[in-house]
Amino acid sequence: MPGVAARKAQLTVTQEHLLEELFDVLENIRLPLANETWEKCNLMLADAVRRQDRVGLERLRLVKKRILGSLDEAEREAMLRLMPPADRPPSEK
Repeated sequence: MPGVAARKAQLTVTQEHLLEELFDVLENIRLPLANETWEKCNLMLADAVRRQDRVGLERLRLVKKRILGSLDEAEREAMLRLMPPADRPPSEK
């Protein structure tokens, strides 16, 4: 039985280590993923405007709001600095 307990303890340590690495990877890709999603959303918004698709426009505006809401304040500010002024949402200050 001591061997089983030792293997179980080692497995737990390995799993915790892998979860920490996954968390680090997710943290490192969050801002680039948000930027890429934002750009795609802008393209889709332009298409919805061209087609006069009001439902699509509203849906995409909500998506953009969720993208910004998914970032912490520093990431949000970094992303907003990369946007042309016309694409920036109004400041809530």
